[in-house]
Amino acid sequence: MKISVDSGMLTIWLEGRIDSNNAGATEEKLLKAIGEHPDCSLCFDLGKLTYISSAGLRSLLKCRKRAGKMLPLYNVNDDVFDILTVTGFSDLFDIYRKLRDFSMKQREFLTDSVNGKIYALDDDNMLKVFRSGVPSEEVYQEREYAHAAMVSGIPTAIPFDVVTVGDGFGIVYEAIDMVSVASLVTAEPDTLEERADQFAAFLRELHQTPVKDSGLPNIKDRYRQWLDVASPRLERETQKRIMALVESIPEKDTYVHGEINLSNVMLHRGELFVMDAAGSAYGHPIFDLQGIYAALIKIEQERPLYCSTYFGVSGSNCKRFWEFFLKAYMVNKTPAELERLQMLLEQTYTLKQELVSVLQGLG
Repeated sequence: MKISVDSGMLTIWLEGRIDSNNAGATEEKLLKAIGEHPDCSLCFDLGKLTYISSAGLRSLLKCRKRAGKMLPLYNVNDDVFDILTVTGFSDLFDIYRKLRDFSMKQREFLTDSVNGKIYALDDDNMLKVFRSGVPSEEVYQEREYAHAAMVSGIPTAIPFDVVTVGDGFGIVYEAIDMVSVASLVTAEPDTLEERADQFAAFLRELHQTPVKDSGLPNIKDRYRQWLDVASPRLERETQKRIMALVESIPEKDTYVHGEINLSNVMLHRGELFVMDAAGSAYGHPIFDLQGIYAALIKIEQERPLYCSTYFGVSGSNCKRFWEFFLKAYMVNKTPAELERLQMLLEQTYTLKQELVSVLQGLG
């Protein structure tokens, strides 16, 4: 059995056989892991579990009782699925069957994404392969959120099934001709201002699309959860500053991507669309604007060559892109409004960095 903690999610992998000979020891480890991470959500990956007896099932029941809600069981093989179904555990747990497996031999690489790479699969489909170590629940979440965004009218590739790729995971998407905004800026630097204007118009459209009833979460809840997990390692004053800032941001019911940047906004047949939907939510546009500002300005200042490494765009062109983008996005805003936005971007970046550094340390 192994465990991992990532962004407030405790994942437990169960392996081999769990029967009367080892169920007691397994249960002790399970409850110990859960007790050590009381503020985390919980899920199980059963990809390497070959058998579970009634004693093992009772251990799972104790975990569910401790959580007080349905828990996801991912990657369940046919034999274990039959046991869970016959015993009625399908009414107590969210069960996800073992996935189709794909080999990446001779797959054509298409582009990078925030948490993986995208490859051509066949004429009709492409495959996003997630980085090693990305947990299955994050993959399922991205598929769910991509579907919710698509249904709400957000331009994005149509998601199909979740699959395994070696020891990791992937999502099959519709195949589309695409090139990232970052690649366009790199290949055609003379069009930088035009691309920044197009990017700004696209974000304004996204940020005006209502999605509250789509099943996407409130992005402020995500920050609240991160703060709950990180609180034991944060100074009390820092906790108060982060919470005060989050709560001061007005509520909105429109779409925010959560991780938008120059590499996951793609051009397809003259129109832009987004990939990497795992961070999708509803809320105030500032949560997207601060991410773009961080990537194009702040991180580049702290880590020179960041932009050229991750986007293939020089730091100076990233700065120019941001300036053109902000002017177009904030069209008709007064100098006072722009100054307030700049101050909020700086505050949000500083406090989020403190929060993320703690979460990474816990992970």
